[in-house]
Amino acid sequence: MMQPSRSLGLQLLFFLAVLYCTFIGGTFYTDFLLPLRVFHHLLVGVALLGWLVYKLRRGEGLPRTPLDVPIIAWLAALFLTALLGIHPRFSLEKLWTPFTWALIFYLLFDLGQRGYTPLVLRALYMSATVVCLVSLAELAGWYFGWPLLPQFVQGWPSIGSGQLIPPTLHRLSLAMNGATPLSAYIALLIPPAIAILVTTPLRDTRRAMSLWLVLALVVEALSMSRGGILALLVSLPLTALAFYRARRGMDMGAIAHSKSPPQHAPDKSDAKRRRWLLGAGLTVGIVAFAMLGPLWWQSTFAGRAGSTDFRFILWQVALGTFQEDPMTGVGPFNYGRSLLRRNDASLPRRQIMTAHNLYLNTAAETGLVGLAASGWLLVSTMFAFRQRWQEVHEAHRRMRIGAAGAALAGFAAQNLVDTFTATPVVLPALVLMASALAPSPPKHAQGPSSRIHGFLTLPKCLNWSRPLNLIALGTLALYTLGLLWWDGAQYHLQRSIRLAQEGRWEEAVAAATCARQMDPGMALYTFQLAHVLSEAGARMDTLEAHPLTVQASNLYRVALAAEPVHGRQSANLAATLWRLGDREGALVAMQEAVAADPAPVLAINLGYFYQQVGDIPRAMASYGRALASAPELGASQFWEADATRRMHWPEIVRQAEQALPAHFSLAQWHLLLALARQEWDAVKEHAAALSNDPSFSCLAFSATARARLADDRLQEALQAAEQAIGADVACGGAYLVRGQVRLAQGEEDAAEQDWRIALFLSQPRAAYHLGRLYESRGDRYEAARFYRHDLTMIALPTDVEVILYDRHVAFDLLPPLFHIGIGPEEAAPYFALADLYQAQGDDAPARQLYQMLLVQDPYLLEAQRRLEALEETP
Repeated sequence: MMQPSRSLGLQLLFFLAVLYCTFIGGTFYTDFLLPLRVFHHLLVGVALLGWLVYKLRRGEGLPRTPLDVPIIAWLAALFLTALLGIHPRFSLEKLWTPFTWALIFYLLFDLGQRGYTPLVLRALYMSATVVCLVSLAELAGWYFGWPLLPQFVQGWPSIGSGQLIPPTLHRLSLAMNGATPLSAYIALLIPPAIAILVTTPLRDTRRAMSLWLVLALVVEALSMSRGGILALLVSLPLTALAFYRARRGMDMGAIAHSKSPPQHAPDKSDAKRRRWLLGAGLTVGIVAFAMLGPLWWQSTFAGRAGSTDFRFILWQVALGTFQEDPMTGVGPFNYGRSLLRRNDASLPRRQIMTAHNLYLNTAAETGLVGLAASGWLLVSTMFAFRQRWQEVHEAHRRMRIGAAGAALAGFAAQNLVDTFTATPVVLPALVLMASALAPSPPKHAQGPSSRIHGFLTLPKCLNWSRPLNLIALGTLALYTLGLLWWDGAQYHLQRSIRLAQEGRWEEAVAAATCARQMDPGMALYTFQLAHVLSEAGARMDTLEAHPLTVQASNLYRVALAAEPVHGRQSANLAATLWRLGDREGALVAMQEAVAADPAPVLAINLGYFYQQVGDIPRAMASYGRALASAPELGASQFWEADATRRMHWPEIVRQAEQALPAHFSLAQWHLLLALARQEWDAVKEHAAALSNDPSFSCLAFSATARARLADDRLQEALQAAEQAIGADVACGGAYLVRGQVRLAQGEEDAAEQDWRIALFLSQPRAAYHLGRLYESRGDRYEAARFYRHDLTMIALPTDVEVILYDRHVAFDLLPPLFHIGIGPEEAAPYFALADLYQAQGDDAPARQLYQMLLVQDPYLLEAQRRLEALEETP
């Protein structure tokens, strides 16, 4: 019998291990933060190596499982298709994770054979409780305005006028860095929790699981994931069927001759208390659903057509990729790379690493070889669950096995619309598989049971467990060392980026060169070296810059040949060639960038290049293309800064009308453009055209209110804002403009109330008005806090580098390329905050604010004037 102190120590160890894999290991953090990445590789590698060595020292090999041959075949298929794929270097790096998943499954199976399954399951649900508590803390932070996340700046109770329920719901995502993985994680654990609840003889365990299930259902609902709902729609009926079959089909003779007591026989008072609690819970649930159901349904299902269409596109691309290489595919973890290599701006581009369907993703990445191996593993798992069900005769054990199988079936169903490759979601599946399939330890013995049945299980005479252990040990050791070497290359990359930011160009070039030499198979390091050389050349004198710029252009071509994904890197090649005087080459590179990447800033710069070489028709067409997808760019003073663009503005608009994306109607686009340019007569015209469409009522009436306010017709503006709120109570823009109207009418408190509601409804512009209000009251601290919240920043597109290299790296545009999009309204909080700093005699942060504005839009004349005045100040 295990000593209590040892049991407590093991429980703590298991809990910490599962907690680490849930929140840190194999997550966003270990992917993109280098110190955590190195720590994770070391920790997991050393832990698994220690277990393998421990098994060898005891004269044992890997535990025999029903899935040995399918797992070996699956891993072999992954490594074979990786070597034959489009980027073997990247696939091999990423395959370390599935390889460790296989070893973790064997570790969990070994623990199950030795009787540690209860401790592992308890650790899993303790970690799941932490996930639920973090999610509830996120919900409370949103509702009460606690600064758990930067966007939580305004709570609801202080502005709700006594109404408990806000006009919108927050989608939980913090605990798992996304709502979809959170829903998958929780949905996977609900059926086994129900099985534990109804089979455990321990009252405290029943109470704990009851409480966890309540929390889990709340979190699952507020993740607002249709995939999670699909998983539960599959798993819960299967769980009920398993319970029914377990009770109906159990071996009655075995029970009759069994001397063990029943699982639990509650007394009448306990049963009465449970019935009362169940009734109270159902009542609370019905009331909550009646109050929140329509809002939840609207948030979860309404307005999600774009997400559905997006998945259909990804599935079509996956089928096309499979047809192009049906035998071995493009290689594991290379679906996103193959999508980007199509260089088609009409396809999804940002943060697309999988096909959002595990089975199509497998076909695209590993072809028929991977499909065959994965199908074998899936069928073998089903067969093993069936065999395990038939082996046991106790109802409670069958119920737990059935619930685990049902949960995995739900997970398989959810993978029809998503693909989960992160350890926090995969680990619970491994735990459920191992706990269900591992035979119970034999009584009065310390060794594991040898009763293993499965589909094509290795014969007992072919005991490959020790050789497999040695192979796994050597592979894991070499793999971990290789990953640490690649991590060293990433260290030099990050050092190069930091040195370049400090203007230490020679050291930055040396660091990038070192990274490239350590890891020549990763084009990322060549791009970094080219970027540093080109940027250094742009900041030096002409004579010194030329050789650096020539070298940078050559490196860009080498990198693009190795990684033919056009977009920002092609644009930077174009910038480099432009500075060398190669106008034709620059235009070709820029055309490739725009054809591949729909980012409006690239089309703007292509139009600027065309304008510089005198090709006005193509320039106007390119400007129109940018404006079609981003009408808010019309706010920039870029359009008035040049006589040619001013004269051809009607032609630019006409070109934009012809290039409108499918998600814009013509009237909607014209209204957004007019709002950006503050052309109030046009705003009234196009808002009137949309006012009868319920899907645009918030936008149309809010825009009308803004136009009436600009004309100083306050009563009509107030009426239009009220119409917008009446049509959509969650219309944040309507509260924003109503606050402006009320302030103009002298109702300061009412204006503040409206602006705070708008801020709660994710209208950051309300923070600027609140800042002005608090500044007028003399509260500069609060004013500055609100101004900072409304600062808009251009986020560098790190998602392409994430897909291609699994590294958090950003490449900004090189001179002479530029950004635009900041108009007077967007610049207002910058100017207001800078004025506060200057009023306090602190010019340095004010200068930084002006410089930030000019980086985002160099055509903002007021920022230029203010910065020049500041530079002239003695």
